[in-house]
Parts: sequence; C-alpha cells; structure tokens
Amino acid sequence: MTDMRESQRPSEKPRQTRQTRQASAQSRRTASKRYEERAKRSKRHGQRHEQHGHHGKRHERRRAPPKYQPHARQRALVEPPAPPIELTPLVACSADTAQDVLWHIAEYAPRLRKWLVANPSATPAMLEYLAQVGGPGVPEALRILLKSLEMNGSGSDQPFIASTAL
Repeated sequence: MTDMRESQRPSEKPRQTRQTRQASAQSRRTASKRYEERAKRSKRHGQRHEQHGHHGKRHERRRAPPKYQPHARQRALVEPPAPPIELTPLVACSADTAQDVLWHIAEYAPRLRKWLVANPSATPAMLEYLAQVGGPGVPEALRILLKSLEMNGSGSDQPFIASTAL
C-alpha cells in the first residue's frame, strides 16, 4: 500500500536519506566557516587601516562648500576690453582717430557723418560711402569739401574756408 501512496503523490519530495542530511549539514558548516574567515579578514583589514591612519578617509574626501572670502579674486589672464569711446564730433574729425572707429561712426552714427567729411584721414572709399548713405548735413559737407578741392586745384594757394559752419 505504501507503494501506491507514493505513486499517487508525485508532487511530494522524496524522503531525505541519512547521507543527504549529513551532506547538507556538512555544506552548512563549510559555508559558516567561510563566512567566519571572511569576517576575520575584514576585521584585520580594518585594524590595519586604523593603524596607518586610513580610517575614515572616505568621509574626508567630501569637501565643504567654499567659504565667503571678501577679498578680491586674482586677476584674469586676459584683460577686459577698454571702455567704449564716447562718439563726439571731435572724435569724428580728429586725424588721430583710428580707421576702424571712423568706419564705425560712418556705419552706425548718422548724426556724426558730416564731421567725418572734415576729417583729414578720411579715405576716398569712406567719402564715397558717406555720399551713398547720406545723413543729416552730409550733402552740404561734401559740397564744401569739393569746392575746397576745386579752389586748391585751380592754382589758389589758400584753402577754401566755408563761411557757414558745418
């Protein structure tokens, strides 16, 4: 009858024999010994770190945020650009003004274009540009300049001085 009961219960596990119980106990003991050995090694490792001052270094790597420092920072390797030049009629008609500044005035400051015509360092290309784009007082300034050139070209030693102010 026992044979029939065993065959009727296929899902049940077979009974453990004495040998299988001994083998599983042996493996549990071995695993327990391995765990204890690892724990001892780990403990010795921790002690060595404490002796050499390595204990807690992991936490010391975290840095605190920088504290407020009221003194000025070091200067940058590249100096910032100089403040912009204030564009005035004096700058526009000065012979010492750089060409790139004169071209900037010609392109972006229409109210100062008439003063560029009076600048002795204005190039023919700049005068042509001013004649094309125009601006307040530019046609009159160009007429005065052309009259001055005609007077000088006709043999007169004295430059033409306009009776009206630009």
